[in-house]
Amino acid sequence: MTKEISIILIDSKSDLEIIEKTTDEKIIITFDYDSHIKLLDKKINHEISDNYLDNNDLIEIEKKLQLFSFWFKEKSIQDILNYNGVNLGQLFYPELHNLLVPFLKKFFEIKNIYLKYKEANFLASSNLNEFLKVFSNTIKKSSDGIKSIEFLYDSHKIPIKIGKNNYSVDISRSNFHRFKNIFEKIIHQLFGPTKEKCKKNSILLIECDTIRYRKIFENLPKFQLNLMLFNRRRPVIWNKTSFSIIQKSKCSILTRKIIKNDYHKDVENGIIQISKKIKLLKNQSFFKNYFFIENFSFWELLKPVFFELTEKRMKDAIEEIEITKHVFETCNFKAIVIWSEHGFNEQIVVQLAKKYNIKIILVQHGIYHDSKDSFDMNKFKGVLPIYSELFFVWGNLTKNYALDYGIAKNRIIEIGSPIHDLTWEMKKGIESKNILLALPPITENIIDDLKIETIDNYKSSIKKIYQICKKNNKKLIIKAHPAPSKINLDEYIKKIDPDIVLIKSGNIAEFIKKCSVLITIDISTSMLDAQIFNKPIISILIKDVPQNESQIIKSNSFVEMKNIDDLDHVLLRLLSDNENRKKQIIGQQDFLKKYLVNLGTASDKFLTQLESIQHT
Repeated sequence: MTKEISIILIDSKSDLEIIEKTTDEKIIITFDYDSHIKLLDKKINHEISDNYLDNNDLIEIEKKLQLFSFWFKEKSIQDILNYNGVNLGQLFYPELHNLLVPFLKKFFEIKNIYLKYKEANFLASSNLNEFLKVFSNTIKKSSDGIKSIEFLYDSHKIPIKIGKNNYSVDISRSNFHRFKNIFEKIIHQLFGPTKEKCKKNSILLIECDTIRYRKIFENLPKFQLNLMLFNRRRPVIWNKTSFSIIQKSKCSILTRKIIKNDYHKDVENGIIQISKKIKLLKNQSFFKNYFFIENFSFWELLKPVFFELTEKRMKDAIEEIEITKHVFETCNFKAIVIWSEHGFNEQIVVQLAKKYNIKIILVQHGIYHDSKDSFDMNKFKGVLPIYSELFFVWGNLTKNYALDYGIAKNRIIEIGSPIHDLTWEMKKGIESKNILLALPPITENIIDDLKIETIDNYKSSIKKIYQICKKNNKKLIIKAHPAPSKINLDEYIKKIDPDIVLIKSGNIAEFIKKCSVLITIDISTSMLDAQIFNKPIISILIKDVPQNESQIIKSNSFVEMKNIDDLDHVLLRLLSDNENRKKQIIGQQDFLKKYLVNLGTASDKFLTQLESIQHT
């Protein structure tokens, strides 16, 4: 008689007692990093769910992510989604995508596991059990508790500087809006535009980082430019420095307080209207046939969380649309300037700008993966112009990439990088024994970031870099990207050495200036700062993303490493071999000339272009 096999699916919510209680021959499979580590610590043999995905699955998941995230394009529901010319479903596609990445990864893994072990007994937590039900109704349930969902923009990160130290604080979306409503009264009194300013032609900056783009504001008084700021998500002023920058710039800040009539009635009526539309959406048969993979519909599994997100964001959108609409009707904007087309508020502004015939300008804000394989990813991220009439780029390489993408030459303007003007001012670097490690976040919106191998490589790279720095008598300073990360860096780095300095906010250029070598995990915009300072760069590539054909990878302007075991040798050469160091710096300067035009004067070029647009 063949012994029965039990397949036990484990995630971070699972009760591990089920493993001990099962007497059958068993195969244990973990579905996240935490459960994997738990079983490793307990010396319990197990497999990881990543192993049940092959390259074809990963390609298919990417295709489905694009398809499912754009559900709002379906013709049969356009009237339901339309509110004042804005497609409400489109506004939160980045958040839906962020939700779908781990969801679809898990779906494909469980599908493949189930198809391989159809005859086995399955035991799983409630969360994983719900996925299994898509494929079979004969599944045993082992524990309770589906993990609650926190959506991508349910909280806001607020930068705070105390003394010389930079910090960031997460506050909930509701608390952020509560504080913002109080703060806007003060901001309007101090920096709100006059009636005369509103009547004049003006340019509107959307969600602009005051300190990162400080050179724009510092240079603004030299220009005949009526510039205004409209930040609904990002604070314009959050400390003494940002206050001083705005005060000296004479730039106006727009808030809801500029609206003279009572728009709240419009919001109330809009929410009533949208509540009815959400009810209509819930009764649409379209969803069951749309959220479908092979012979399996997963709509019933996705439906609760999909409509939780839909209701939250659609109701948020009504107020933002009404505020933006009234702002557009109050002031005379010749153009709006955005740094991405995919943000929640940016999309509202873009869609309404089309309605009000206002020109849209998209500005490059970082180094993008510029291989042909990255077109879809960049389009999805909103960093290539779909709706924008003009594209302000940093230099010739991005211009050529945009041309290859199919953007007309007369829509592309090379202005340089305003954020690197400040770096250029600080150009002379200071030698020290410090090694600076620039860390990207590990997120949930990239499949590769969810793999155990990626997280292991990421963490082991940090530890290995520390050990090599210590061996070479170099102090390691870590600068983490401000975006949310799945890994608790504070906790992990303290385990390595409590004396390691971890910096979470502030201008990375200030730290690059004082380091002897910059080490990055994968490609980072901070590499340009290092090149300006003539600092050698080592980049450790741990992620499987389409970057190998990117211009910066082919530039020979840094040391590219895929095997961190060679780091000790490479670092020693850069520190002690002047010829080797000089060779890299020559490569860096060559790349800089190609990638950045108007070094040190990009902010003036930016303002000159806006001034010209304002007066046409």
